[in-house]
Amino acid sequence: MYIIVILVLNHFVLCLDSDDLTTCTLSSSEDGECLNPSQSSVAVLKQESLTISDITETFMEWKNSQKSNTPRILKETSLAFITPWNPIGNEYALELGKQGKLDVVSPVMYELQPSGDIYGGELYSDEQFKRWKEAGLHVMPRLLVAAGSFWDSIALNKLFLDEIEVWVKPIASELQKRNADGVVLEIITAYSYAEEQLKSLKDPTAGARIDTRYLFKFCMKFADSLRDSYGLKSALVMTPIVDERTAVSLSEVGKHFDFLILMAYEAARQKPLSPFLWLHSLMNAWRKGTRMSQILLGVGFYGREFDGSKLIRAVTANDILEAIESESDKTNLVVVWDNTQKSHRIEWKNSQRQIYFSTPASFAQQIALVEKFGFAGISIWELGQGFPALFDQL
Repeated sequence: MYIIVILVLNHFVLCLDSDDLTTCTLSSSEDGECLNPSQSSVAVLKQESLTISDITETFMEWKNSQKSNTPRILKETSLAFITPWNPIGNEYALELGKQGKLDVVSPVMYELQPSGDIYGGELYSDEQFKRWKEAGLHVMPRLLVAAGSFWDSIALNKLFLDEIEVWVKPIASELQKRNADGVVLEIITAYSYAEEQLKSLKDPTAGARIDTRYLFKFCMKFADSLRDSYGLKSALVMTPIVDERTAVSLSEVGKHFDFLILMAYEAARQKPLSPFLWLHSLMNAWRKGTRMSQILLGVGFYGREFDGSKLIRAVTANDILEAIESESDKTNLVVVWDNTQKSHRIEWKNSQRQIYFSTPASFAQQIALVEKFGFAGISIWELGQGFPALFDQL
């Protein structure tokens, strides 16, 4: 069985077959070399030049949706999140699993409470878990420890310092009951949001300030217990930090996990979700101290709408189509490709409105980086948000 806890890893590549997760080796450049993504052998889709008609008439098409024998393009591991609020993503996951294009599905469902209770089990039925398995998918639900009113300083303190089995046993029991392969743990993001609060916490036994060491120690014990006591795999979600020293310090943590999911989107303080130059710098920083062949590069399938420099909202494929449809004069719209940041956007000629979004061309560039840097594969957030045309890159 498998458990995915999201963090950051180094030089292992986890390849999935129909029965198991195995470790294999990917080639990588010598230490210190700044990898050039343009040298990748991945065939980047030449679809930078787009029109509004291309988006409205072809992007909702999945060319290979009825061709189960279509060869797989992505050589590395593919994991995708699905959510109850975008249920079409579940249907996409099942079809991709049957085609052999998707290895791991991570339904967003569980949330750990300070009481030890696990909420969210009702979001997906036992029958649905069975359908995923029949489609050839490994199933690793997401388990969230969310920052906020439930996890205050006292609760976080208890989580970090308690005996690990108190927390692991009920989680493992739920996963085994569902015949899940593992779990994706998202706790790093909760720590990031609560970082200032955590810095002021006191260890009740030693009087020391709680810092990331307590968090990472908990994560390592969590992964070890799941593997050693229950035969479950683990992956940890990690927020992006372009800092070589931080990446190196996480190398020891990474040894305990099967995957680290690097959330490589939204953190660049730029309009594109994953601007290419920032993404390249991020991947170069992480390769210094982590096993790259354990890292899944997290990519976003959604977009973002701006009014000038102001972020208005996150947008799905359907939101983008509705925005186009609501424009009475389609000549007022233009699709622009930023060749530096490898990103598409829709612009309104008569205003400052812009929508940045994922396209097959931008996704192909990200896949090229995964191959060139020797990462384990990709992690998609999330299937129900993007255009089906993106799946043809898998």
